[in-house]
Amino acid sequence: MEEEKAIDPMEPLRRDPAEVRGIITRVLKLEAERLYLERPHINDDILRIIKEVVNDSPRTSA
Repeated sequence: MEEEKAIDPMEPLRRDPAEVRGIITRVLKLEAERLYLERPHINDDILRIIKEVVNDSPRTSA
């Protein structure tokens, strides 16, 4: 049998742009803070995080 390569679960995060890593980091922190709640209602907060990152990112002209 061939040896399977060890899959690094963090590899996709390392190759993503800094903005994507920032969104993921902030969302994970938010989820951890509200983990104890029965109904955390974080959809609006996740949307706010994404909008902040998109609005703060430098625009590229085509």
